[in-house]
Amino acid sequence: MLKQIVMLAVLASMNPSLVFAQMQGTSQEQAACRPDVVRHCKEVLKTDGNDTFKILACLQSYRPKLSKPCQNVLQSHGV
Repeated sequence: MLKQIVMLAVLASMNPSLVFAQMQGTSQEQAACRPDVVRHCKEVLKTDGNDTFKILACLQSYRPKLSKPCQNVLQSHGV
């Protein structure tokens, strides 16, 4: 995980818009996790709704409770 964060930081310094797009996921991936974000991460959405890292951290903290489609998205990205 730390290796991925370091790599993202390096990529962000080179092309921030590309990294941001990758962190957002495809429309299908967003749809898979949207219900879980709304259900488990309401407070994060209210306070830091544009902070992808905080939303991801919230999802990870609820991982056992996430829907299977959202768990698959996280797993496919190595999270």
